[in-house]
Amino acid sequence: MGFKAMILLTRRDDMAPEQFARWWLDEHAPLAAQLPGVRGIRFNLVDDGDGPDGIAELWFDSRDAFDAAYATEVGKRVAADARNDEALVKSASRQCYSVGMTGFEPAPPDPHVPGAVVRAGISRR
Repeated sequence: MGFKAMILLTRRDDMAPEQFARWWLDEHAPLAAQLPGVRGIRFNLVDDGDGPDGIAELWFDSRDAFDAAYATEVGKRVAADARNDEALVKSASRQCYSVGMTGFEPAPPDPHVPGAVVRAGISRR
């Protein structure tokens, strides 16, 4: 059994989608990839303009490992990054699940590329 957190972000109304994407993928995602104990991470841009602008998926061994990661200095920086006055985030919601890890292992960040994350784009139809 493992633990998956899904974080849905909506950009501020006065920010362009491209500006949100640059901040989220080029600044915030590499910071989140440094969370201790993260087993996998995926940042998904939603490009249909209805609903959240991005969905982050983070996998940990357990809820305790997730909570411990966000209690560290890195975790506090990740959380604060989306809340600071300069952030491009209008709203964020977190959904957490205990999930079976058999049959699917999330792609871990590439250990040879500091701050690398798996990026994906999704569209709702």
